[in-house]
Amino acid sequence: MKSLITYLLCMCFSFISGVTFSQSSAGKLIAIKDMDEAKIKQLTSDILAKLPDIKSSKVTWISTDYGYKALFSIDYEDHMTLYDNQSKYRETLKKTVWDKNVASILKAEFESSEYGLFKVVTYWENISQDADDYYFELLDPEDQPKSIWADSNGKFSIVPLFMR
Repeated sequence: MKSLITYLLCMCFSFISGVTFSQSSAGKLIAIKDMDEAKIKQLTSDILAKLPDIKSSKVTWISTDYGYKALFSIDYEDHMTLYDNQSKYRETLKKTVWDKNVASILKAEFESSEYGLFKVVTYWENISQDADDYYFELLDPEDQPKSIWADSNGKFSIVPLFMR
């Protein structure tokens, strides 16, 4: 029931935000926002080769300033895969709970940073083997959204680690 509600909420959000849909060759529904079909096919082929567990998942593709973002679930856990502007795979992150299990250095650096008064809405940990970085979706004290990245030492930036 929970997954049905989540799916319906995602569909409502997608409808409201103007996201369009097309059927991919793998048979899953792909949400496309500001991307051409050839790019979607190229990136979908690549992500299926790297992460075959997503064959039955809905993948939402979003074009960003730094490249492309794929959002999907594996075993009811939310994931995000990032590609740069040249369509090169960069990393996969998993949505994680921002709680006492977060690395103490990261938590301490966050609390003492300029973002310390912001509310962590979602927290993502890199599960790729080549880097330890983190992605945060925040709300500032006026409830305005903000996205930031951090490395394993708690150095924060509005730019992804792979672009620094």
